[in-house]
Amino acid sequence: MNKIDIRTYEFTHGKSPKGRGQWVFNFLGAAKYEYADRMEFAPSNLTYTAAKSWATKHGKLIGAEVICVLP
Repeated sequence: MNKIDIRTYEFTHGKSPKGRGQWVFNFLGAAKYEYADRMEFAPSNLTYTAAKSWATKHGKLIGAEVICVLP
């Protein structure tokens, strides 16, 4: 199961992620816990809910344990 971490986003923006935009996620793998393990943009201009859904599916595909929403 993937964990979505929004702390970096909340620290930078002062609020939870929401709305439409070009979302960026950092996928942290099972073997490595480096901050920049695998950073990817969600495809196109999505709502946060749709981008989070994409990130969860993509994270499962690549074996990520933690998914960070980046500012």
